[in-house]
Amino acid sequence: MVAKWPEASVWGLDDEAKASGNAIGHGVGLSQYEYPLITRVNSLQCPQEIKKGMTIAMETWAGQNDPVHGWRGGCRLENMYLVTEKGSENLYAMPDDHIICPPHAIYD
Repeated sequence: MVAKWPEASVWGLDDEAKASGNAIGHGVGLSQYEYPLITRVNSLQCPQEIKKGMTIAMETWAGQNDPVHGWRGGCRLENMYLVTEKGSENLYAMPDDHIICPPHAIYD
């Protein structure tokens, strides 16, 4: 799964560990952050089992990529999924395409 995720260079970073906050998955249960932990840093070499019945939060970031300043503006997104027999069920209520990230003039 994480092999298809964007590499650190997409965010202008040279290290997957630095980029892991921009693309991370984690279990949600009795506490907010539980196993499995899903990032390119650890999951490519040591994938953790994902089982039916788990609730997984997938966190990422959306914003603008300016050719001069790099990534700017934006917001964090966190979608929740229930792992089912047939794949997953999205538990998040708002579609990501309804989130507006206006341009920020502070970099001009």
